[in-house]
Amino acid sequence: MSDFKKNILKKVQKKLEESGFKKSSLGLSYRFFGADLIGTISLSTGKGLRADELAIWPMIGARNQKIGRLVSDIKGQKFNKFYPLHACTNIGYLMPENKWKTFIFCEINPCEKTIRELLDSVERYAVPFMWRVAQLDELVKAIGVERISNPETRIYHIPAGLFLLGDIEGSKSFLDETLEMFSSRKNPASENFRLFAVGLRQKIEKSQ
Repeated sequence: MSDFKKNILKKVQKKLEESGFKKSSLGLSYRFFGADLIGTISLSTGKGLRADELAIWPMIGARNQKIGRLVSDIKGQKFNKFYPLHACTNIGYLMPENKWKTFIFCEINPCEKTIRELLDSVERYAVPFMWRVAQLDELVKAIGVERISNPETRIYHIPAGLFLLGDIEGSKSFLDETLEMFSSRKNPASENFRLFAVGLRQKIEKSQ
């Protein structure tokens, strides 16, 4: 990693820490929003169009600990408070422009303005998003948005979230619709979901 890149990331990280985020051993910054929601910021980097440019695209994530524990329990997996994220998107899709956002830093130009712009976008759009999805019903809605969640994991998180919200019929309907979609498929992903559906249905039956 170049000294320029290290310096920029260090400055951004310091400002994030001043605003309440902590840096995890995984390299992402995180902050608790309420009792159950962890909001995360990952600073993905790459090269700009010129050799002296650094590109940073902040990825904004959210993970509800109750959904995470429920899904891990049903799937027999070790619980991880950070992964998988329930919502994850480029910060640009949380902004009014609703398009991918990359911040460009150039070695020969002052970078403080761009750093301020990045941090301002976090405070104006990422943090309010995290506070909003700290409400479980809002998170479940967000998970259903294509650009805000992973289609491979949302099929687990949505029915689990609906169950935790007490929307039993909604959870069962989602399971039925997804099972129907997988009915003709014979692969590990389909089988894993079928096993999960059985486990969640058992949880539903015990709750009634």
